[in-house]
Amino acid sequence: MIYILAKTMGYFELTIGEVTAIMLYIRTIMNNTGSLTNNIQAVAKVFGSAYEIAVLIVKPNEIIYDGTKKPEEQEEANTDEPLVKVDNVKFCYPSKPDVPVLKGVTIDVQKNKIVALVGHSGCGKSSIISLVERFYDPKDGKMLFQSEDIKNLDNKWYHQS
Repeated sequence: MIYILAKTMGYFELTIGEVTAIMLYIRTIMNNTGSLTNNIQAVAKVFGSAYEIAVLIVKPNEIIYDGTKKPEEQEEANTDEPLVKVDNVKFCYPSKPDVPVLKGVTIDVQKNKIVALVGHSGCGKSSIISLVERFYDPKDGKMLFQSEDIKNLDNKWYHQS
């Protein structure tokens, strides 16, 4: 660029001040062009994110909530049977199907008992809760409530009076 300005300076009979002004103008234009490309990149990211969100909205739900059975009150005499049972559950998130999160977990939760899920980060505590709440279905094994697979339960039973 300096070579071109030196040649142009002789051809147009420019002073050093005019050449300096031209260099500063060129620098300003280059900085603004760089900022413009950053803004274009940000807009492109927004468009890409909007597309991914639209795909999620349009994508059919993998979990089918068409169970017809309603949970019944558990009798006090039948306390040997767990209220909630996680039975040999294997699970991996749909976004990472090759990374197993739960590898054959079994948990029994008795009525009126407190259960604590404790462990290091990434060991599956939140995944177990997500499966109980039926945000996901296990790949293998069963999630049982009162000995009934939660897939068979009506998910709106608690809204009825």
